[in-house]
Amino acid sequence: MFQDRDPNILAWEKEFYEQIPICKEVYDLASEVTGLDIPALCFEENEKINITEYTQICMLATEAAIYMALEQNGYQPDVTAGLSLGEYGALIASGVMTAEEAFELVRKKRHFYAGSCPGRWSNGGSARTGSRRQLSRSAEIQQSRQGARFP
Repeated sequence: MFQDRDPNILAWEKEFYEQIPICKEVYDLASEVTGLDIPALCFEENEKINITEYTQICMLATEAAIYMALEQNGYQPDVTAGLSLGEYGALIASGVMTAEEAFELVRKKRHFYAGSCPGRWSNGGSARTGSRRQLSRSAEIQQSRQGARFP
């Protein structure tokens, strides 16, 4: 299971980066693909890590590095799942997408969101709008159209 953004995971990943060669390779690949210094963003004190466009690529690089280290040691998932940003990690682990493709897409998606929600992406806001109640009601309506019933 790959999670959505949580910068706290980055605090302990530095040990993986320093001690496991495949992890360093993954971070270096993410840097090459995105044009960003991913290790510096992840492991050095900076304000950018709290900005969505940087947090997301750092989280994905971290998830990919952990997955690649596990894979290198013979671990393979039977199934993968991901929540929001974690979907990209799940796609890498399932073989649907390469790490390079995922890094490129996550880096580019900031432009897609910026175009659809001006001002929201740059300050860390989400493109999703509406209250939980509104979103839940939308899901109920959509499922009821497909024949599902809610109590």
